Amino acid sequence: MTIAIGTANLGKEFNENFFKVFVYAIENGITIHSSLEYENVSQYFLEAKKIILRSPKTILKITVSKNPIKNKKKISEQINNNMKRFGIETIENIKLCNNPLKIFPFDYMLKKTLDELRRKKIVKKIFLEIFPSYEKNIKKYLNDSFYDGFLFEFNLLRRSISDEFLYEILNSQKKIIIYSPFLSGKINDSNNSYKNLFKEFSNNPQFKDNFHLTYGMINFLKNNLDFVIFGTQNIERLNNLKRCFDLDLIKINSDEFKLIVNNQNTINKY
Repeated sequence: MTIAIGTANLGKEFNENFFKVFVYAIENGITIHSSLEYENVSQYFLEAKKIILRSPKTILKITVSKNPIKNKKKISEQINNNMKRFGIETIENIKLCNNPLKIFPFDYMLKKTLDELRRKKIVKKIFLEIFPSYEKNIKKYLNDSFYDGFLFEFNLLRRSISDEFLYEILNSQKKIIIYSPFLSGKINDSNNSYKNLFKEFSNNPQFKDNFHLTYGMINFLKNNLDFVIFGTQNIERLNNLKRCFDLDLIKINSDEFKLIVNNQNTINKY
């Protein structure tokens, strides 16, 4: 398990504090999560390239077409646009979006295109994005060794995956990427759902607040977890998070994890 830095919702004005985090992440091999749809991100990649020789590790979004014939061109264009915009030569990880169909010839032709990218060492790992509205199809990939795993939102208040599919994944060999673990600071005492959940853990001294409980939740997922994506503009917070995950200090058991899952709302969009 490792952390990754999110780049959504950045303003047009260049943010020096975020740039420090961005440069620190690249220098220390921390992965950057981004997308062509995120505005105002490329400036950080291009500025960092001027002062850092090391190429950034990335998780980038790729969408698929429902037309299998058009997919090769569509994916190739997105890969080239990503590399050009962000000034990179390889993409460590891609999250495949828009519900790739597990039917012939769509599945066969898509894998052929993606396998070519792997063989050229442009892409290393491929993750499938999950939303409940198309979970029925995505479930068919659970035992498909071609794909490395799945990506979904997961925090104390909500998740973009059904509890049934979540447990199926956790009992498999698949890896996962979770994003928004702290929900942009919206998990706090003003939220009744969180307050009710925290009461269940209030007698345990290791859970001082929502951050500690979130650490425990993430730690429970560690056997399957490849990346946890979160946004920050503070290097000290980044280091504290990394240290906490590395030290493996805060833990919850399966019953406590079930309490969290049962408390979550299931969402079907970003």
